[in-house]
Amino acid sequence: MKSRRLSDKIGEIEGRIRRNRATKSPILSSLQRQIALLAAVVVFPACALCQEAGQPDAYAIDFYGHIYLRNQFAGRPSHFIFDTGSPYTCADSTFIALGHFDFRKVGRARMGGASKNRVRVPLVLDKVSNRFLAHEHVPSMIPVVQLKPILGDYADGIIGLDYFGPKVFRIDYAKRRMRVYERIDSIDLAGFTAVDIEFDGHRIYVPASVSVNDTLTIAGKMLVDLGSGGAFTLTSATARKYALDSLITRKLRWYTAYGGIGGEGSSYDFRAARARIGAFEWADVLMDYSINATGALSDRPYLGIIGNEVWSRLDVVFYPQGNKMYLRRNVDYDKPYEMGTFGFGHVDRGTTLGYWVVTGLYEGGKAEKAGLRIDDHILQLNGMPVGELDIDWQYADHKNLRRLDLLIERDGKRLNIGFDTEDPYRI
Repeated sequence: MKSRRLSDKIGEIEGRIRRNRATKSPILSSLQRQIALLAAVVVFPACALCQEAGQPDAYAIDFYGHIYLRNQFAGRPSHFIFDTGSPYTCADSTFIALGHFDFRKVGRARMGGASKNRVRVPLVLDKVSNRFLAHEHVPSMIPVVQLKPILGDYADGIIGLDYFGPKVFRIDYAKRRMRVYERIDSIDLAGFTAVDIEFDGHRIYVPASVSVNDTLTIAGKMLVDLGSGGAFTLTSATARKYALDSLITRKLRWYTAYGGIGGEGSSYDFRAARARIGAFEWADVLMDYSINATGALSDRPYLGIIGNEVWSRLDVVFYPQGNKMYLRRNVDYDKPYEMGTFGFGHVDRGTTLGYWVVTGLYEGGKAEKAGLRIDDHILQLNGMPVGELDIDWQYADHKNLRRLDLLIERDGKRLNIGFDTEDPYRI
């Protein structure tokens, strides 16, 4: 009975998506919430389908703030984000809804993330095969989460450490390659520097330090989180302990309704004098501290998380079972830490919904002052339909773009909102 009810629900929502897209009418947020509570899905690992010549275990990756692995889930091509902050492989609910997957063993569980709340999600307990090249992974369970509203249509799922934890793996961000090894002595580590890490079987931690200014340095264990597109994010507990609210006066508040699996989140962006991991140090680092009362960025046994804005400046070898990582500078090591110039965050839902969704704003920023709101649907940017602005355009450098004129849809009405872009060094 349970599997039939699940299949019926998936078919019902899929039909509603298609009917709304055919009539080009707005899809209500209630439908989006239902999609998230679906069930089902899929699998795992993925590294690319294209194999690097002479290196049978090297895979091409896509990097758009997150690492996207090209995997085959149940024989279907998909893009799963590699997230070391997740101990599980998860599937996106919309990906499942549109895929006609038929799962017979489905449970429920509560799940949280970087945002404030925990939510109940379906758990697929069927044995589902995830393949990437010669590798196959069959997770013991697959949480089904509302991922596309957080990261956009390009993300079909998450690959966690349930597969990669026992492996040795190397990420070459500059060349967009990832390779999996069975042993650490298979790798030429010339030019790399070893850094001690802690692997508890589910997550990876690394000692790091942040010099907020010339008088305060915060040092300790931080979570290695490749599911984060940011740099260093300090937890709200760390912020309270060191009175960062009163100490840091030059800062900007960011707020979002899509901060992670649990929804809302808020933080303050600021610039730290220095940050350090082992022998690697950066100056004038743009980072943030959370003000969430709950979630993975609240009171945790680590000072904060370190995301891809930092790791992408390095060639990284992870050896979790040996409690080591090996780091080497790449061509982006000295790239300045800059803020985005648009002043708002969005996700591309062009494929499934036909528009971009505004997901976050800077308090007091030009976009907010012009009247842009979270959950606005962006249809055009500077006269261009957003469907013509692909993911490569969205992640390109747009510092030379001085003004944005948006055509948006809100509550069934179309509005024009325009504003100048922001200075990438406004803090």
